[in-house]
Amino acid sequence: MSKSFKEASEELQRRKDEVNRHILDLKRQRDETRSDYHRYASVLKNARELARKKDVKALNELSIREVQIFMSKWNQSKDFRCNYEKSVMQSLEKRQFQDGRIRILDEEAKPTHIKPLV
Repeated sequence: MSKSFKEASEELQRRKDEVNRHILDLKRQRDETRSDYHRYASVLKNARELARKKDVKALNELSIREVQIFMSKWNQSKDFRCNYEKSVMQSLEKRQFQDGRIRILDEEAKPTHIKPLV
């Protein structure tokens, strides 16, 4: 009887450890998302300020730097690419493809309607 209790206790501890690892992973993802959001909000604020000042050179340098950062992340991380593609598709679906993009045929979700560009 004590052996089955010990086995059950070990199984519960293993499950608890697994749940705790999952919680820590979700917290890490949340923190990364928040960090990215604040970084991008700061970049956007900076870009708006440069545009307001009509500082084309600095705005161009900022855009080049941001493209380089994006492409570096794109080339180095499959997770980044998957998350980016997922978020773009969600955004397009919310806007119902109003920007003229079309869905790849083998993708899962389908928009309710597509408005033609005029």
